[in-house]
Amino acid sequence: MDFRVSRCLGPLPVATLAATAMFLSLTVCEAQVISSTPSQSSGANGLSVYVHGSKHRTWVRGSASVNADTGVIRLKVQLESDSMNSGPKGNMTVSFNDSNGKNVVRVAVGEVGMGGKRQGNDRVEDFFGHTRIPVKLAHRIASVNVSVKLVGHGNGYSGVNPDHSIFASRVKIVNPRPWWKVW
Repeated sequence: MDFRVSRCLGPLPVATLAATAMFLSLTVCEAQVISSTPSQSSGANGLSVYVHGSKHRTWVRGSASVNADTGVIRLKVQLESDSMNSGPKGNMTVSFNDSNGKNVVRVAVGEVGMGGKRQGNDRVEDFFGHTRIPVKLAHRIASVNVSVKLVGHGNGYSGVNPDHSIFASRVKIVNPRPWWKVW
């Protein structure tokens, strides 16, 4: 189940300094955003999907959305470790489907990873990325399906890029092909 936000509100009441009410003709529009549905499981930590590596006490989680008005796709991969010895490595695939369930665009996020935690609480790292698709394709999208995979573990404690971004080289639009037919 996915949700879509698209609505415009107007006119909105605005109180003046003299405490008299008057109506300004303001129109507030929200972008049409189609997002993956957050999981109800506590293991998902508010994101759409997750996998748990019980041997190393690690998690890989993910979610995604597309703005149908701009074609901007936003991606989030979250890694968590409760082990001082190792942390997770994972990847994510996102399918953006039309109202018939047919795939419109598929985006793959390459491997992201981290080492284990330091002494104390769990270590949670969020990685963000974005890409853009043609608005013509974005308007066809009705649902977003995310899958994540635990592909290995990093040993010891290691740092992460401080901006926690998923580099463009790790985000690939897998289909549609050929590009010149959709741009």
